[in-house]
Amino acid sequence: MNKLAVNLLPTDLLEEKKQNLKFDLLRKVSFGVLVFVVILGGATVALRLTQQSALNSANDRVSNDQNQVLAMSDKDSQAWLIKDRLTSIEGILGGDQKRKQIYSLIMNLLPPGMQVTDLSLDKSNNLIISLNTTSLADMDALFHDLADQSKNQNLISLVDFDGLSMGKDNVYRFTLKIKTN
Repeated sequence: MNKLAVNLLPTDLLEEKKQNLKFDLLRKVSFGVLVFVVILGGATVALRLTQQSALNSANDRVSNDQNQVLAMSDKDSQAWLIKDRLTSIEGILGGDQKRKQIYSLIMNLLPPGMQVTDLSLDKSNNLIISLNTTSLADMDALFHDLADQSKNQNLISLVDFDGLSMGKDNVYRFTLKIKTN
């Protein structure tokens, strides 16, 4: 037997029910996408914070290492300068007796307030010495002692004064070229 089905509901109601089902499906999909975006955003923020922490830690280590390298570089340059000066002194002291006499004489004639910044003694025993001092009286005393034959033990025949300058730190800098006998 055939049953006859008659739908007595208005078609508008059926259309509205279909649209509500579509709207519910769209709402569920939208909610799922929104949840996915929120989870993805949270994961991105968490990853960024973790990366930022690791990056800050690495930057701190790099900065610390750079400071250590700079400190070592300063120590290395100071050691190199000291080694160079010691080599010069050994060269002077290791030479013949006249070179030792000239070096000792100059060191004894220098007033206590005077600093040697550079010293070179060539093979013909001519001396070039760069000096620093804060006192003109020390310079005057050095010049008198170098010119006095009794004090310079007849080792010095000519003193050439070269390039006097005064820095902002009130230090006089000058160079002497000393010709020996």
